[in-house]
Amino acid sequence: MPYRDSSNAGLPVLDSQRVDTAIVCKRIFGDTLVHDPDSFIMESDYIALRELDDPVFPRTISPLPQFNYSRSQPGFEDVNAYFHIQNYRQHVIRLGFDALPKYLIQADAHGEYSDNSQFIPVSNTDLELLFGVGGVDDAEDADVIVHEYTHSLSHSASPNTVRGLERSSMEEGLCDYFACSFSAELSDFHQEWCYNWDGHNQYWRGRTCTTTKIYPKDIDGNIYQAGEIWSGALFPVRLQIGRDSCDKLVLEFLYHLAPNMSMKSGAKVIDQLDSMIFHKSYRNLFREQFHERKIFSDSEYLDIQTIADVSGHNEIYTIDGSRFSTESILTLSAIELRTVSASLSDINGRLIDIRLLKVNGSKTNSYGQLSPGIYLFTVQDGQGDKTDKFLK
Repeated sequence: MPYRDSSNAGLPVLDSQRVDTAIVCKRIFGDTLVHDPDSFIMESDYIALRELDDPVFPRTISPLPQFNYSRSQPGFEDVNAYFHIQNYRQHVIRLGFDALPKYLIQADAHGEYSDNSQFIPVSNTDLELLFGVGGVDDAEDADVIVHEYTHSLSHSASPNTVRGLERSSMEEGLCDYFACSFSAELSDFHQEWCYNWDGHNQYWRGRTCTTTKIYPKDIDGNIYQAGEIWSGALFPVRLQIGRDSCDKLVLEFLYHLAPNMSMKSGAKVIDQLDSMIFHKSYRNLFREQFHERKIFSDSEYLDIQTIADVSGHNEIYTIDGSRFSTESILTLSAIELRTVSASLSDINGRLIDIRLLKVNGSKTNSYGQLSPGIYLFTVQDGQGDKTDKFLK
């Protein structure tokens, strides 16, 4: 069969699929490395190819700023990993997330003998990607490359938060989502498959971003399989609203990850972020998918927020949150004298503060030191509720 790995053989039918493209490279000199002057390596401000672990292959160095290899040469995987990370990183920057990741990532395109790849945070600033060479070389598959690099984005946005079964499952699902979102832009062939080239073959069955798995029944201790619940809720929305809008929302979501976070809490954050970024434009699409996966109950699918816009409450009260992100201050105004209960809670429903207020005009409320995240401010007066959300 022409489209099989065939032990890295440089088959004409596969080599013919190579195309010329532009990459950023770095010039080195003889006093920098034991090599001829005016040589070039694949390195930029945010990604550098290194020899980090077995098997040992010399770092790819070229006398010209050109890197042209067949599949049978180790340089092929180096170029493939470097190009796709560069391409993905440019997409992330274009969406406004130029601070992700914050640090240079070192990658070894031949970093494990096994059929496995991994992101290793050696420290908060020393981050590595190792790609396995067992089965199909992982660095030949853009899905594997983007999946592992997304771990570095998540770590940069919310470091040291991958703790707990559901949080770890969401991590894998997020990385699978971005892998499928990336490759769907290149080809629609089985775009729902994650690891089209590395998996779905004689080596392993791969994963999918469309699934019949449901929450919490199919969370069985395997974070990779359970991750399909999360990616399976996000990817169908991406196919409907497009890559840029969905990726932008999910990239913002990376900043709101927390240790031991549940999928239900994560879904509520997605719902809130859609309201804040896209003014609820995609609310029904996300809620439908979270409901389909049983992450949202029937009532949560209809309305997860306790907002009761009855008795003219939206006309009676206004909440000014212009100082909340910087000073943790909310100003409640009422057009007539009212005694109300005002509560502040985080996105997971944990009560932060509750106070009884007599409001006639404006009342300023300060909440001191708050952690970054989304907060819900609820006003109750016995006749109805009004809830607004604010980002710290």
